[in-house]
Amino acid sequence: MAESAPSARSSWELERGEVREVAELGNALTDLFNTLKITQNAYAVRISMDKSIVSRYLRGRKVATQDFIDRLVREVETRRGASVQPEVRNRLTQLRLDALKVTSPATYELEALRAEMVQSERKVQMLVRHQEALHDLLEKRETDVRTVQGELEAVRQDWTADLLRAERAEIVLHERAEQHSTERERLVEEITRLRAELSEIASLKAEAERRCADLEARVRAMEEELATGLGTSGESQLPLALFKEQLARLVEAGEQREASREVAEAAWGRSIGEIAALVAWLSERRDYSRRDRLIAEVAHARDVEELAEFGHLVRNPGKGYLPSVLINETAAVRSPQEVIHLHTEWLDCWSPRGGSLLKALLRSPRDEGDVVETLSLLDPMDMVALTLLRELRGTPSYDRRYTRIITRLEEIGCEDAATALCENLFWRLSVPLKSLLSGLNDQQCASFTGVLLRSVPIEVITHWLVKDFTHSSGRADDEFQLDHRVAAFIDMVSATGRLPEMRASIAAVNPRSAAASSVLRYLEN
Repeated sequence: MAESAPSARSSWELERGEVREVAELGNALTDLFNTLKITQNAYAVRISMDKSIVSRYLRGRKVATQDFIDRLVREVETRRGASVQPEVRNRLTQLRLDALKVTSPATYELEALRAEMVQSERKVQMLVRHQEALHDLLEKRETDVRTVQGELEAVRQDWTADLLRAERAEIVLHERAEQHSTERERLVEEITRLRAELSEIASLKAEAERRCADLEARVRAMEEELATGLGTSGESQLPLALFKEQLARLVEAGEQREASREVAEAAWGRSIGEIAALVAWLSERRDYSRRDRLIAEVAHARDVEELAEFGHLVRNPGKGYLPSVLINETAAVRSPQEVIHLHTEWLDCWSPRGGSLLKALLRSPRDEGDVVETLSLLDPMDMVALTLLRELRGTPSYDRRYTRIITRLEEIGCEDAATALCENLFWRLSVPLKSLLSGLNDQQCASFTGVLLRSVPIEVITHWLVKDFTHSSGRADDEFQLDHRVAAFIDMVSATGRLPEMRASIAAVNPRSAAASSVLRYLEN
């Protein structure tokens, strides 16, 4: 049986375009492609294929698939408005077989067997049609024999009747009888020959059918054998040890882009276990940029169950934390349902500093609607999730985003998540209240005020409000004017009946402060 994968050296030569047969196939495909008068990138988009794969096919760095060749031929025929010559098609097929013969003998043998099987099936069909034609001809000849036999009998009767009338007529009739007799003998001989040929055709048909069945069995066996050496992408893969050696050679040779491309393709085609081993190997080599790219590609490419398994395999062996690039990419690209599923799968993998999937989600560039939808899917009894939301620490660049998300969670009835997220928003007291409220309308402001009073002590709110007066005031106390949004906030606090608590808190903290005095006077008015 042929080898299941090309040697490391042949794979290296293939990537550098040094395999003559693959280069000849690439040149032929390039000549045909150039007649389309479009760029490779545009063609890759047209056929929904990665542009790097199209480029490698045309540059002779990779053996093109038969499907790619057939599609290219159809595109050229459409462009020309005429069929591509059979000689061109046959030459492309032969060049591909020649390339497979030197790069993947097992695949070449399989393709050759398939071609032979197709030829056998065509031969069987031709023999069946020949058999049917012979049957029709045999019936026609037998009908002709019966017709001649009837004419012969009529001639004999005529000859007997006319024998008495004229010798000349007798001679003529005798000649006609001899002619018919000779024709009959010729037809009998032809019938005998046709029957022998029909028997031979039937024997050839049976043999061809047996051969076809044998080829089908061999193809199935070879497909099963080759399948054990194929990755997720359907292409023969190097063993992981050889793949690592190839990557090391590419990096040492300065082929940085090729090395990065190979790493990205590994995320799509190799098993999760092999990818995790490759991540560890890249970390040992301190090749952190390719390691992070590999992790990011896995977050984009693999299904959610594989991604969950991958997270457990690549977590920090000492502390058990997930790589930050895995958390950030997962939060940025996976669906809300998948984020919640992975949050549950990775419950024991979070950093105590809040390096969780929920934190990455809140700080990701995703639309706020996606964030709200994801948080709304949390189990109300998921205390771990609520704890993670409480332990988040806001920054000035995220505070307004948090405020809008809190408001929308409150509006759709996710009160626990809104409260937990609000509790961590005021730990710094560094962002002016009017800045947080500036992007909210009156209804949203009312919702946010309700969450704030429910989740943050009145002393913290008061301290924050006094600081806001301090930052906002640039004139004498008697000329002080409060921002209209903050004034509306205070009115909403008053509507809840908690204004006396706020006055008492201000008086207890720093009654002699100019800002505190301004707030108290404003509240009394």
